[in-house]
Amino acid sequence: MKRILLSLLSIALICALLCSCSMLDELLQDDDVAAIGKDDPEKYVAIDRYVFTVSPYYMPVENRASYYLLETEAERVLYEKLVQSAYSIYPEPYAEGYYNCEQAALEGALLSEAQIRVVIKAIYDDHPEIFWITSTFGYVIDKGRDCTVVQLHSDFSPADVSVAVDEVGALVDEYLADLPDGLSVYERELKVHDDIIDMCQYQLEAASAGTSDGYEKYYTVYGVLKENYAVCEGYARTFELLMNLLGVDCVGITGMAGGEDKEEELHMWNAVKLSGDWYLVDATWDDQEDTFQRHDYFNVSTEIMNLDHTPSKLFSELSDEEINGDETYSAVAMNMFVPECTQMAYNYIVREYPHLKDYDAEDVIDALYDAAAAQETYFEFYVDQNYLDLNEAINVLFADSPQYFFDYADTVNSWLSSYMIDTSSISYVSDPVLSYIVVELKYL
Repeated sequence: MKRILLSLLSIALICALLCSCSMLDELLQDDDVAAIGKDDPEKYVAIDRYVFTVSPYYMPVENRASYYLLETEAERVLYEKLVQSAYSIYPEPYAEGYYNCEQAALEGALLSEAQIRVVIKAIYDDHPEIFWITSTFGYVIDKGRDCTVVQLHSDFSPADVSVAVDEVGALVDEYLADLPDGLSVYERELKVHDDIIDMCQYQLEAASAGTSDGYEKYYTVYGVLKENYAVCEGYARTFELLMNLLGVDCVGITGMAGGEDKEEELHMWNAVKLSGDWYLVDATWDDQEDTFQRHDYFNVSTEIMNLDHTPSKLFSELSDEEINGDETYSAVAMNMFVPECTQMAYNYIVREYPHLKDYDAEDVIDALYDAAAAQETYFEFYVDQNYLDLNEAINVLFADSPQYFFDYADTVNSWLSSYMIDTSSISYVSDPVLSYIVVELKYL
């Protein structure tokens, strides 16, 4: 049931294409370093970095997972220089509304185009708070001077970036300040996941248009936190940012995703580390109106996620030609790090749903009473695979004698006073992957 329903969801197109800007080709003459841009270096505007006011209860973690995967010291130095240059933007657009960031010069090293792309990918992955960088860049490899120069571009003017940085920072500070003390890592993750889903709506037009025609912001934390509209990349980067600020290791993963009736498209989700183990999360696909579908992709294993999500290759598995982009592969899809996730202890279904371990079902009956007392429409429970087979349980509960679920409903009805569950109209659906059953309840 879940796979069919989810196939109706439009999956986001990620437009973080790491491509050298064709518009700069005419400027790249004779390996002239200065020819990347002809801006007045005195006019660059410095963007103040926002220092988040961290939660008084939770120590943030610094996400530099992709930085540490860079293979050479020269790449790491360029990474640091480009992060710094992202905060220095020219006030006048150079073409089509793009603004130059200050050039980053790496002296004493000649990096290939593929190495530059990997460095920029690492910055995207580690720094969701740097949300204004566009998908193009310029570079010059000057062999005569033994120097590599790279220039990033901003989607927005320095004035707009300054305002947006402060707006995002203030919203993050407000969010962190409202969190109570004593939340476990799982509880922090669940709150962030649910809050993002509640505050944000999926931006269908942006998914189709890509990062053009003013849709750039919907691929960023700004889209989620300020505009409350985003595509998958915005969901994933916001989840990563807030998790890291709350002391939980979290990274983004890029790949292809699609349901049974949906063509696969480029997508982004997350991996999060809890109690030493990695789990996979897709807040975008969990953004469903039906309550019982809001956590189907919350802390699942690689085996389960890979049924309809396929992570892209690691950069270390690709040739330079593939990283640069060819007819069979796009550099946009590469990953820096994809952890293997084997555990389900922190899976939402396993952790939150009442477990059916035997047909006495005390936990299930108690939970059914709570649902009926609140007159909830849906009642969910987990068929514990350590004890029962899902298909066999479905038959015994609903189809073949003794049809235990109707006995559970009768027991609950004996505890209710002014109304009761309508046992003549009980319907259910099941999820064979996550081994849960959802019963639709009606009342008399």
